This record gives sequence, structure tokens and C-alpha cells, in this order.
Amino acid sequence: MARAIRGVVGRIEWGYFAAAAINGYTVQRQEDGAWSLTGTVVTFDAFKIRQRPLIFVAPHQDGEWRWPIRTVELGDGHGPRALSATLGPHLPELITFRR
Repeated sequence: MARAIRGVVGRIEWGYFAAAAINGYTVQRQEDGAWSLTGTVVTFDAFKIRQRPLIFVAPHQDGEWRWPIRTVELGDGHGPRALSATLGPHLPELITFRR
């Protein structure tokens, strides 16, 4: 099994809109080739998080890694919530050039 990608700040987007902000996440490739996401959602828009297609975005120093979200589950309650999602194939990386 491949090593996990761990990060502090991530987000879920619906089109150009922010659907959720994630603080602390782990993305891991499963033995069957599928990707999984776990983390803590600190803010979200209840309408937008239910729309499709959703994209998980993991920013890094030179750009962003992106995956389409196939399924997403949020924990119950108020405040930060546990997130569990299955992801589709890794999308082409978005590179940002700094001058």
C-alpha cells in the first residue's frame, strides 16, 4: 500500500464555490486502486456539500492536488465534524508559478 498524503489545510469545492474547509486530512490509496479521504471539517455550507460534482483540493507549496469526490459522509453534531469520503482517480495537478 502506498504512503498516505497528510495535510493540515484542505477544502471541498463545488464548481467555483467553497463547500467545506478541512483542518487535518489524510488521503490514502487503497489496495483496489481507489482513494480514501478522512479529516475534520471545520466549516461547511449545508447546501453546497450535498451538490455534485465535488472536488477535494489539497494545496501544496507549488500548486494543488485534486480528486473528484464519489461519496462523502459527515459526522453529526455542532462544530468540527469527522469526514470520510471515497475519491475518484487523481486529477491533473494544478501548478502555480511564483515570480
